[in-house]
Amino acid sequence: MSRTNLNKISQALVVDGMRRMIEDDGMTFREMAETIEAIKRDTYPAMMQIAREAHGGS
Repeated sequence: MSRTNLNKISQALVVDGMRRMIEDDGMTFREMAETIEAIKRDTYPAMMQIAREAHGGS
C-alpha cells in the first residue's frame, strides 16, 4: 500500500519541489534523486529531534 497522498499539502509540496528541481533547475532525474537523498542525510538529525518533540518521545 502506498503512503503517498497528494491531497496532503506537505506531500504535494515535496513532489512539487522534485518537479521544480527538474524543470526549473535543469537537473536530470538522477541529479534530483541524489539531491533528495542528500537533503534526507543532511536533515536527519533535525527531523529526528522534531519528531521526538512532536510525538512526546525522548
